[in-house]
Parts: sequence; C-alpha cells; structure tokens
Amino acid sequence: MLSEALHNIFRISRYNIAYRAAHLPAPDLTPGQCLYISHVCRMPGATQEQLARAICTDKTTAAHQLSTLERCGYVERRVSARDGRCRCVFPTEKALAVFPVLRQQQDAFTDAVLAGLSAEECAELTRLTALVCGNAAALLQDAGTRTPHPAHGRTR
Repeated sequence: MLSEALHNIFRISRYNIAYRAAHLPAPDLTPGQCLYISHVCRMPGATQEQLARAICTDKTTAAHQLSTLERCGYVERRVSARDGRCRCVFPTEKALAVFPVLRQQQDAFTDAVLAGLSAEECAELTRLTALVCGNAAALLQDAGTRTPHPAHGRTR
C-alpha cells in the first residue's frame, strides 16, 4: 500500500513534466529549463548551488542547464560580490516575460490535480508529503550524499 503511494507521487511528478512539455511557452525551452526559469525568477541573485539545491539536482547539471539558458538569453550569471568563487543567477527580460505563463500553467496543473480535495485534505497531503520528503533527505544525508534543499514549490 505505501509503496503504491510513493509510486503515485512519482507518477504525479512525471505527469507534471509531461503537462509542462505540452504547454511550453516558447519553442526554445524544455520542461526542465522552465523549472529553472521559475526558480531564477522567484530567487533572483541566488547562486548556482542554491538553485541546484532548490531544484534537488547536482551542481553540474544546474551549471549545464543555466549555461544553456544563458546562451538562449533567459538568464544572466554574474560573479558574486560577496564570494568571487560563486556565480549568482538573474532573470533577463526574456525570462520575466515567460514567467507569468509558467506560473499560470503550474497553477492550472495544481488546481486540476487537487480537484475534489477539501482544504483540510490538501493541508494533510502537504503535511504527509513534507514528512516523506524529509525522511528521503535524511536518508541521503545519512548515506553521506549531499542533501538537496527542499524544493520551493507552491502550496495550497
């Protein structure tokens, strides 16, 4: 039963990616890049490492995705004024133009998948999934793996 619950969570994530792929706001974007744009717009000036943690990915993957987005004109990376070893990421006008569309699409997906749940059920779902996410992060930390920061997702 519980493994089926986790399987459903994984499936919801894959459905979300497929939904984003079907509703890309620009032809030069992928669903994964849309995730980065959303985070950069919500966290302007964050370091590449902070963004990697927020998206729950490794620094190398984040650097590659951000490099692609920079070449396409969606983000600008600047050396941190506080720490010259870090690069801070900022959205460009091009990213800021697609961000409202990305938010609207994510809100539509969220509203659709949570349809039929009461406010109390949404709160309980949030509580339970946060607990499971924390357990997963602790498991990685106990194994000596760098633990990603919980994603800064929208809650209802």
